[in-house]
Amino acid sequence: MPLNAQTQLRGARCNECGSLTFPVSCGCIVCGSVSQATVDLSLSGTIESRTLVGERIVCEIVLDDGPRIMGWLSAAEPAAIGDRVKFAPCENELRFVLDV
Repeated sequence: MPLNAQTQLRGARCNECGSLTFPVSCGCIVCGSVSQATVDLSLSGTIESRTLVGERIVCEIVLDDGPRIMGWLSAAEPAAIGDRVKFAPCENELRFVLDV
């Protein structure tokens, strides 16, 4: 799971090209380098796309420091593309809430 004890999002910064990715993987998805460092990522971002799945919304979120991740919102939240969200972990899932 990409969370540490402080519920911080963890990603990788490529030592060759500087790209940030989430989650940490065995190689850079941009240049292919295997030389990477684990870094803390921003806990807030902007909704890029969204779709309803049952009673929850799955969103593509662009974090403030660049990486795109998929996360969940409650369907009760009136989220729209462009809305600001912040990370709100819940039972080992990537959950976000509107940042009002």
